[in-house]
Amino acid sequence: MTHPRVHRYSDEQTLTSSVAANLVKRIIELLATKEKVHLGLSGGDSANQVYKAFGKLAKTTNLDARRLELWWTCERYVPSSDHRRNSTQALSLLAGALPIVPSQTHAMPAPTSTADPQQGALAYAEELGQQKFDICLLNLAPDGHVADLYPDDPALSEDNARVIGVLEAPNEPKERITCTLKTINESREVWVLASGYSKAEAVEEGITGKHVPASMVSGQDATHWFIDQRAASRLPYHECKL
Repeated sequence: MTHPRVHRYSDEQTLTSSVAANLVKRIIELLATKEKVHLGLSGGDSANQVYKAFGKLAKTTNLDARRLELWWTCERYVPSSDHRRNSTQALSLLAGALPIVPSQTHAMPAPTSTADPQQGALAYAEELGQQKFDICLLNLAPDGHVADLYPDDPALSEDNARVIGVLEAPNEPKERITCTLKTINESREVWVLASGYSKAEAVEEGITGKHVPASMVSGQDATHWFIDQRAASRLPYHECKL
């Protein structure tokens, strides 16, 4: 387990551009040492804004997007054409800017290919195998959940399965598929994104170690929290005066 490193930004726009730039830089660094980089992608407004900025920035650099393997940490179990799907939203932002390789784009199953979320989870776990994410991006929710792992959910103690089906999510649609904490915490790096006052309490609880799902995520090599000043409003702030 690694201790979280907190990165604060003045506003959401600065947060978005900075995370996108950091992501481009880190991927280029990783590609210098390995053939492919495996990304675990999240849904959510903050994440989607990062993908949009990342796509625009990456095409101006020497980042080779053909060496990216794209995975998802969670998904709404709805048809592939449904605009609510995390993968549909992310790919609409990335594919127009970068040469994404379809065979290296691993969207989670939809009802058209599997009978239920649990069968979909088994299929995705088989596809994922023992692969670990180099960078796992997570969007923080106001209740402190990440991926589709919710507060007080028994799934938080799951230590065998890498992917599970969700049948009664607190939000619509009720049926979802999510990676488990086991899979998330096997990632080389975990990046948590949060912006806005609605996330302030969850940020405080997640970083100070209170019992919310976000406090339970940790990368093997690094754990980064990228937050704007509004989301950081409940955290202590120390200013050095010379």
